[in-house]
Amino acid sequence: MNELKLTGRNKLVYNWIPKKVNNLLDAGCNFGYATYHFKNKCENCFGFDPSVNDINKAKKLFNNINFQVSFMEKTNYNSDFFDVIILADVFEHVKDEIKSLNEIYRILKDKGTLIITVPHKGLFSIFDPTNFIFYFRKYFSQIYDFLFFLKNKKKPGKSKPGWDSFHRHYSYKNLYSLLMKSSFNDQFIVEKVHKSSLFIGVLTMYLDIFLSLLFNKPIRDKILLPFHYLSNIDYKIKYGLFSYDLAIKIKKCVN
Repeated sequence: MNELKLTGRNKLVYNWIPKKVNNLLDAGCNFGYATYHFKNKCENCFGFDPSVNDINKAKKLFNNINFQVSFMEKTNYNSDFFDVIILADVFEHVKDEIKSLNEIYRILKDKGTLIITVPHKGLFSIFDPTNFIFYFRKYFSQIYDFLFFLKNKKKPGKSKPGWDSFHRHYSYKNLYSLLMKSSFNDQFIVEKVHKSSLFIGVLTMYLDIFLSLLFNKPIRDKILLPFHYLSNIDYKIKYGLFSYDLAIKIKKCVN
């Protein structure tokens, strides 16, 4: 499965997962493309996403992983169940940040690991392509609908759950403050912090949006191949406060 090769944040997350844990949860797993790899690090792998279509696709692709439709604010997992929980570029989409963290705290074991990656409030955060599409669709809906129909020969449907609002960016201070306001309050240790990438990933996403109006996916992928390669290199470079991406690894420690 070459198309499922781990890159960027997902590769970082994979490397941060402790070896051979029991229960692992990929929260906001999309169609399971990264969860498929995370399975190598655990005995029992779980994933959820609010998108019914994505979960149905995940179940068809990977039958050895427990997938379900769920929102992060409330899940049906048992308390103190997971050894590792992953939020890979998911937290910026949730409706209620504190409720989501409270729920993650509930289902994470004591001494369990939580890995969060989010867009960082860096130098180029104002150019977030997801927010560009959000505002373009909101304020220029007729033009958006026309371009969408031109490309897909159908009218646009509703946005995916979590993608119908502003795409938040966080500083490390923001994220730490939210953890302190949640059930994690003073019951966690920050083990790792990673700030990286500058603008190549953002440029690649804009190129993808533009090229999608002109070419089909196979041609688009070939054109973007060198940009994806450079984006992966860029993700490894630490730019400090200027970085576009932020990742933290914490351990839950019940007093």
